Parts: sequence; C-alpha cells; structure tokens
Amino acid sequence: MAASGQDYHLRTIQQENSYLKSQHINDPIKIVPRMDHKEIYAESPPRIMVVLAAAAVTGPAKGIFQMILSLRNKGCDFFLCNFKIGGKNPQTPSNDFIKTANDNLIPVHFFRQLSRSPIHIVRQAMREARRKNINIVQTHGYKPAFIGFCLKILCGTKWICFMHGTTTIDVKDRFYHILDHGLQLFADRVVLVSKSQAAKLPMGNNRARVKVIHNAIDGSRPAAFSNRSAPSGEVSSHGGSFIITYIGRLSPEKGVDILLRAVALLNDTDVKTIIVGDGPEREKLLKLSQNLGLGGRVIFAGFSPTPADFMKDTDAFVLPSRSEGIPNVILEAMALKKPVIATSVGGVPEIISHGHDGLLVPTEDPRSLASAIVKLITDPVLAQSLADNGFKTVSTNFTLERRSESLLKLYREVLS
Repeated sequence: MAASGQDYHLRTIQQENSYLKSQHINDPIKIVPRMDHKEIYAESPPRIMVVLAAAAVTGPAKGIFQMILSLRNKGCDFFLCNFKIGGKNPQTPSNDFIKTANDNLIPVHFFRQLSRSPIHIVRQAMREARRKNINIVQTHGYKPAFIGFCLKILCGTKWICFMHGTTTIDVKDRFYHILDHGLQLFADRVVLVSKSQAAKLPMGNNRARVKVIHNAIDGSRPAAFSNRSAPSGEVSSHGGSFIITYIGRLSPEKGVDILLRAVALLNDTDVKTIIVGDGPEREKLLKLSQNLGLGGRVIFAGFSPTPADFMKDTDAFVLPSRSEGIPNVILEAMALKKPVIATSVGGVPEIISHGHDGLLVPTEDPRSLASAIVKLITDPVLAQSLADNGFKTVSTNFTLERRSESLLKLYREVLS
C-alpha cells in the first residue's frame, strides 16, 4: 500500500532531523498539524509573510516596499523576509535596502543560509510562520518560491507566488527560471506583472489561479531624487545637446549594446547618452563604446541610489531591452513627463501605445532605434505630446490605488 502524504512528510522530516543532528544543530523541525483553514481564515485578517531574495532596491524590491506601505493601514499585517548568506561574516543586502526598510519603519527578518542545503532556511521559515501566525506566504523569486512550496506542503499555509521578469540569460539562471515555473504549479495563486508572461507559463491560461497585476507608480513621488541640483557636472554641462538616458542593470537582456550601436549611427546629430547602472556587462560595454568611437558622447555614470536625478535634464528615456516584464523605470519616466522609446518586448506594449504615449521599436535593431531618436530630435511637438500622454497613461492605469485594490481582492479570495 502506498504511504499517505502525511507519512511521507513525517519520514522526510525525520531524515532531515537526523542530518541536522549529525551537523550538531539542535533545532529539529517539528510536524505542524494541518488545520481547518477555511474556519480559521474566515475570522483572521491577512497576515502575510513576504519573502524575497534582494541584494538591493531594484524593481521587485521597490514594488514590495510600495505594496507594504500602501496596504499596511488597510487591515493587512506584513512580515518582510530576506536572506543572509554565510556563517560568521554573512553577506547581507546592500545598505540602500536596509535604509529603505528602516526609513519606512518596515522591520525585516533575515533567514540565514548556512550551506547549500535549503533545509536550514525552511526550518527558519516554519518557525517564523508559527510565531507570527502567518496565513499567507507571498514569494518573489525561485529561492523564496521553494520556501512557499514547503510552507504550503508542510504547514498548509496559503501560497501566492509572484513571478517577475528574468534578469540574466545564462545557463544557471535558465535552470532557476525552469525551477520557478515548476514550483508555481503548486501555488494557490500566481501573480504575473504582464499578460505576455501568461503565454509562456505552464497552465498560464488558468484565469482562476493566475492573475495579472501590473506594477504601479506613486503619483506624489514617482521616483527617488537626491537633494543635489545635478547628478554630475558632466551631465549638466551638455549645453544644447539632446540628452538620452538609460537607467537599469548592465546585463545582456537589457540590450545596452544595441543602444550604443544606435548612438554610433547618429554621427550627424548632437546627442549625448547617459547610462546609469552597473552589472556584469559593464566592462564589455565600455570596450564596445570605445571600439565604436563614441568617446565623450556616452557617459557611464555607474550605480546610483537615486537614478531619477539623471531624469531631470534628459530629453528622452530609452529602454532597449531584449526581454521585460512591466519595467518600473518606464512608468517612472512617463510619470516624470519624459518621452519614452522602448523595444516592443514582454509587457512593454501593455504600457505604451506606439505613437500615442511613447515610441516602440523592434528588438535587436539599432537602425530603428536610431531613427526613433532622430524623430524626437526633429519633432519637438511630437516629443511633448508623447510626454503629456505618457503622464496621463500612468496617472490613470498604473496607480497605487488600483494595484492596492487588486491585491486586497486577491488576499480575500485566497483566504475565503
């Protein structure tokens, strides 16, 4: 006779406890009896453990802070969890992540990853879920998704799996991407940031389980600025040049190499390009810029905790990505009334209507991108129209209020 699910989990946990004991770890995992969640959740407000693996305040982390701030006074209790890697001197998230949490009075619990085995993290997550009486675990990324899966299977906790765009295109990350796609099949609900993701997701057409909730912008403060009048003397000294700006990670899927090749085609125009961000492609892109003879026409400004500083003097924002979800940086540029040129990939066409509130170009096409830049330079009336309509688009369709209502509805649905 086949063993029951409960017998399987008991046997698995007994095996893991034997391993922990052999490693001199005296904190065994305990079986959490399954409860009648329908009866309990009917009386309980959402108590949500939000788990992410974020080293800095990039798109997903920014959205999570935004979500907690907009919903914590609307009957939801949030418990934010991140990761520290290592033992005596663990790797911790960057200072800007910790500062953002502290500035907004959002406590963060850190799961310590002591080895490659995930069982240590699962044990910590189970302990925290019990202590905080968690009834929903909300995960962002493949490592958090594994925790969500375990809490659902071992504790019966409701699991909402958020899936964002991929950030790199190498073998390791493709494997994790496949793992994430497999685990999401066990989630109670899956949240995508764009409709385009659903077509690529296993069982993505199940509308009862898979939801699309777009990213949003805080209209009162769409992006973070510093108190400086200009981010760089170089940026503010371009005089009459037409300034285009890219803000984002320097990684293959962002297509910054395509932007550089497009700029190289604009020899007869007075264009300056500001590239804000850092990443694994930095040295390669610097070399490409040099080989293309771009010289002072391109500035690599590096990482900035307040990249919106570079939006102040820009004439157009460009996002030449090879893949995207719903990029926050486009929403921020539109909210700051900057005309946007972007590649027609992922969820970008769900934001921009070509020729109305932005310009869309094919990916991997430097010539089309260069032509779009020239169009804005030679037609300032069009540029202003795109900027004005872009502002109206984000002010109507990508508001915090709209996203908050969708999330509240989702939590109530999961707990009902």
